[in-house]
Amino acid sequence: MTVVKLTSEQAYALMDADWLADGPVRLNTALTLDDLSGSLVLAHARLVMEHLEADGGVKLTKTGAFNRKFVARMVEDFRWPGFEPEEVWRLNKVLNEADFMPLDYLHAILDVAGLARKHKGTLRATRKARSFRRPEAAGKLNAVLFEATFQRYNLRYLDRMVFKDDFQPQIGVILFLIGAFPAVPRTAGELYRAMTLPIEPSEKHPYYKPENVFRRRVLRYLEWFGLIEMTTVAANDEWSDPQLFSKTPLFDRFLSFGI
Repeated sequence: MTVVKLTSEQAYALMDADWLADGPVRLNTALTLDDLSGSLVLAHARLVMEHLEADGGVKLTKTGAFNRKFVARMVEDFRWPGFEPEEVWRLNKVLNEADFMPLDYLHAILDVAGLARKHKGTLRATRKARSFRRPEAAGKLNAVLFEATFQRYNLRYLDRMVFKDDFQPQIGVILFLIGAFPAVPRTAGELYRAMTLPIEPSEKHPYYKPENVFRRRVLRYLEWFGLIEMTTVAANDEWSDPQLFSKTPLFDRFLSFGI
């Protein structure tokens, strides 16, 4: 059995680290576009950035969202498992940005990362984005998107759940522990119990299951970056198909730790 011990100083160093500097959490910016082929975030961010650079940007609605025409186009152009066009259109007669989760997330993260800006009713690529979209800059772009997601983006945004976020403040520790353990498939509950600091139960929400929130606010994004893979195992009953998660080879190539 793998046992990992951290001192309080090491834990705080991981939680307070600047990921884009030479600190205890290190992101590999030298990976190529081929190396990062498993990162849905990188591939689709580059696609959206291409549109932001062309034709004076993408028109926004009065509320600041992408317009329906652009959303519909992205539904057809994206290759994002779980959000296939036929399924998206089956659930929606008309599509707003909020109805297409991957694009809703990418819009926010490009803004947070300083890769997009509003200008006269459109969203346009920044100068920074134009340099990062070059194929040879794929490793740097992936690192910027990853850092923005876990350190500056609100991980609660997509699930809209009322529970406070206990995971973002300790994400450096969580990533370190995932990296330290073997790539053995585990349930979200097993990972939650092994990879997080203790979390007090919610008195306001007695049915709150932190492992479900952990699945949405940590594992989902790691899957999208190609660092975690999920498999579904047939259950012994007809009520559920357990989902198992394990780190991919890309995890250890992209993330390293200096403590």
